[in-house]
Amino acid sequence: MKLYLVKFGNDYPEKITEKCYFCDDKENSWYGGVKNGDYVFTADDATILQLWKVREEEEQINGQSKTILYFDVKDSYDNVRVARNFCMYKYFLPNRDLFNKAVIKEKFIPIEMHDNCPKPEDIDFIEGTTKIFFSLRDDISIDEGDILVKIVDDSGYKIDSFSRVIDSKLVRDEELCKLYQENNGYSLRQLYNSAAGAPRKEKFLEILIHELKKVGFMEINHPIDFYNHILAVRNKSKKS
Repeated sequence: MKLYLVKFGNDYPEKITEKCYFCDDKENSWYGGVKNGDYVFTADDATILQLWKVREEEEQINGQSKTILYFDVKDSYDNVRVARNFCMYKYFLPNRDLFNKAVIKEKFIPIEMHDNCPKPEDIDFIEGTTKIFFSLRDDISIDEGDILVKIVDDSGYKIDSFSRVIDSKLVRDEELCKLYQENNGYSLRQLYNSAAGAPRKEKFLEILIHELKKVGFMEINHPIDFYNHILAVRNKSKKS
């Protein structure tokens, strides 16, 4: 059993109301390998709508056998945000598919899970939302599943590590560390100095550095900013 996210646009509302999806070519990467028995979280531009279970059937259309994906509704949601709650659910692995592809419409995005992820019907996105903290301090206390980005230099604000609380212990998050090192590895100061012409990034980093200087830590409330401005930055050169 696999999990997927699919965001439906306004062009084909019948895909939501009729809960079916015609596959021209199920082997196309657009479908992400979805098959019978898998679960799909449906969404509009900003919110998670329902949880569907895939029911795959072969039907004759114009004399040819075609695959039709039907969906049985397993749950519905209120006020579950795609970016804030779904992408930051503590039992989903924080990878490029989760952060970067969640904005793509009509495509089935595979969701990787931790081994202890609850059953799809038992997932509580509000209670399970991960919080992200940047900290210069060693005395900060965070909850189960939350992420700590440790800063070790109060002049350049160098990122030392990404960790997550698992079973009440702070454990290095290898997936986040890998994303960060592959894409940039820069200090917060270097990222800020290279943010000219990108006002959202510049403001994000300005506030982050200010709070670290002022109180020694800061909670990040928007995970897409965390991904775009920290994890997935690709600068051509480092600016001191």
